[in-house]
Amino acid sequence: MKRMVIACLLVLAAALCLCFAVAEENTNPIAGGWMPVGDVPAEWWGNANAGEWKRIYFFPGQTVVLTSVDETAEYPCSYSDHAVNVSGIDTEYSIEGDRLTLSSGGQSLTLEKYVSDLPFEYEINNSGEVRIIATYIKPSADVAFPAEIEGYPVTDIECTFRDLGGISRTEAVHGLKIAYIPEGVRIIGRGVFSNQADLRYCPLPSTLLSIGDSAFEGCTALKAVELPENITIKQFAFRNTGIEALTLPSSLRVLLPGAFNDMKELKTLNIDCESIILQQNFNNCPKLEEVNLLSSWIVLEKDCFMNCPAIRKVNTQPDMKLYIGSNHPLLSSGSDFEGKEILSAAAEDMAVQELEEKIKEQTEYLELSQLQLQRWIEGGKKSEADIAKLQKKIEQQTAELQEMQMQLTELKMEQEMKNHQ
Repeated sequence: MKRMVIACLLVLAAALCLCFAVAEENTNPIAGGWMPVGDVPAEWWGNANAGEWKRIYFFPGQTVVLTSVDETAEYPCSYSDHAVNVSGIDTEYSIEGDRLTLSSGGQSLTLEKYVSDLPFEYEINNSGEVRIIATYIKPSADVAFPAEIEGYPVTDIECTFRDLGGISRTEAVHGLKIAYIPEGVRIIGRGVFSNQADLRYCPLPSTLLSIGDSAFEGCTALKAVELPENITIKQFAFRNTGIEALTLPSSLRVLLPGAFNDMKELKTLNIDCESIILQQNFNNCPKLEEVNLLSSWIVLEKDCFMNCPAIRKVNTQPDMKLYIGSNHPLLSSGSDFEGKEILSAAAEDMAVQELEEKIKEQTEYLELSQLQLQRWIEGGKKSEADIAKLQKKIEQQTAELQEMQMQLTELKMEQEMKNHQ
């Protein structure tokens, strides 16, 4: 009962900057999409791209160049302070407003912030905030959402992607590879990127507060995601994605059931939330090997981590409060992994706590029944049949209480024996 109350309170109170490589410090200054103002010098960055590219995306630790034929070509990149290193060639950069200047080998190149030159359908609410409801793209393309439209900030992206120039302008288009979402966006709506199986790069802004139902479901090429703080993650948001390593941030607000199921490539999971209840999440993750429970307070419901046969290690914090039932899938007799003993001990502690709660409730019921019987006898208004019925009820409550107390004694004796082994 106590656990259920705490769980309800947590739910009520309260889941993409991408990181594909370890970048050097201060990697944020030029993250985003950029486009050359003029022609690209033919030998810019040597043989890296032979001057064919027309747009370039910077992500932490990775650069993706979009060439003139709308195909993605990737070049290893790191950047720190005011230097960029692409394919081993050092390049200086400076930023003024929305313009980025690159300088290398006596050449310079000016780029400006790139926003897709394609139609956006949108609505402006009474607060002067923009909600994008549709955009038109070409298959195998990229999209860079604007930070503002008509001078109003874009806060919600709840769009469908439609074919530009095709016969149908209502059916969703697939083949999207890159999506850039600017700072200031707070909501990614339901199913926005659903089943975009080619989507690989989509950095989430730090301002993001909510990721909707099935927002990235079926994005099997999406290999990594960095979740921002204070995020709410709704049902099936990342189900069946290609994410290989995942960290739930410390200030995760809400994580709804099913958000991270069927992740076929997930190998490492870090749960870094201050407190969390996991239910119906991380099921059917066949490659999941390591789970790091870094939270101070965590509940593992029996319907999470089902069908995860590859788990080899579960790490916990020394002072964390862990609640896990003895019938949890991780504790099945067929599973064997480092850390199972800690989970088993937590399950035994939880069984003791639950039984102590039941004994406390049963004791209170019994005391109320005994008080009621005393009043009936002293009042003289109840029939003998009613009094006999209540006496029988008290006998049953007493027997149930004694049975619970015996079970509690046996549990504690088992724990004591294990502690001395």
